[in-house]
This record gives sequence, C-alpha cells and structure tokens, in this order.
Amino acid sequence: MKKVASLLVVFTFLLAAAVAGAAEMKMAPAEAAVPAAAPAVKAKPAPPPGPTYATYNCPEVKLGSSMPAMPLKTLQGEEKDLNSLAKPGVAMVVFFTNSTCAACRAEAALLASMKADLKDKFLLVGVLTDISDKGYSSLDKEVQESTTFFHDPKFKVPPAFGFEYTPALIIVKDGKLKASKGGFNPAHDSQAVVDLVMNNI
Repeated sequence: MKKVASLLVVFTFLLAAAVAGAAEMKMAPAEAAVPAAAPAVKAKPAPPPGPTYATYNCPEVKLGSSMPAMPLKTLQGEEKDLNSLAKPGVAMVVFFTNSTCAACRAEAALLASMKADLKDKFLLVGVLTDISDKGYSSLDKEVQESTTFFHDPKFKVPPAFGFEYTPALIIVKDGKLKASKGGFNPAHDSQAVVDLVMNNI
C-alpha cells in the first residue's frame, strides 16, 4: 500500500511536470512569432526652398546676346528702360551694388575714378539693390556725380545675367552684352576690372 502511494505521488509529480513542460512548449512558439517592433523611421524634412527672385521674364542673357527690355525706376521715381541710356558706339558699364556692401562700394569707387579719367569714353550706370533708395546718399560723392542710378529693390536685374549677389558688373555696347564679371576683391580684382572695361569700351 505504501508502495502504491509512493508511486502515485511520483506519478502525480511527473504528470504535473509534463503538463508544465507542454505549456511552456506551447507558449514559446507563440511568443517567438511576435516580431519585434521596428524602430520608427522619421521622415526627413524637405530642404528649404532656394532664393527666389522677381527676375524679368527672359532667358539668362549670354555674352553676345541682345539686351532685353528692363524697365526700372530712377532714384527720382521715373520709370525708364535700362537700355534707354545707351548711345550708338558708346559702351555702357552697368554695376550692381548695395550700399551696405564694402566690396560693392570699392568697385563703384574704382569705376567712378575711371569715368573721371576717361570722360565720355563710356557711360556709367549703377543699379542700386537696396530695399530703400536712401542708401544712395551714403555712397561716395564721386560715385554719385559720375553715375546714373536705377533702383532695383526686388533684385530683378542681376539674375538675368546669372548673378545672385552683388557686386557684379556688365558691359553693354550697341545693344549687346559684351562682357560681365561677378564679385570684387579690391586686393585682387582691381586690375581685372580696369582691363575688362578698357578692352570693351
């Protein structure tokens, strides 16, 4: 009787162990079947849009191309075409400037000095890109006296020649773009600007 009771206890113990093992076997595949949550992928923000300019509705003017119509206001508020100042056989040196830009001021002073020396050999035209035309009054007196200025507060003209900055200049003769130059470093570019003007007027 004791032997039977002992066997019964052992059997009960083995049965409980077997049931527990089966339960673990059933649970393991179910747990393994649940995939691990993938890490959340954050969408990259779109890059900010590039600068936009209210340029004239014309293709970029290339060297040798005819000048498109470019109406702008003078500093006196009169609307004129940039080309209206042109004279047959006389080069028109047009520089794009901003009164707060030191390099712009240096280039304008150099061109004004050349104009004073060469007199009527070329026309000097400035396109002031300041938002307000009050910046004109801070320009050097020689620049003011030797230059016919237009006001371009929306930065419409420079991009038509491939410039998204100031200083820059173009040379126009007989209605065609003869030369152009972007940027100005007084220490390195002064002679290049002198040569460019002298070779195209």
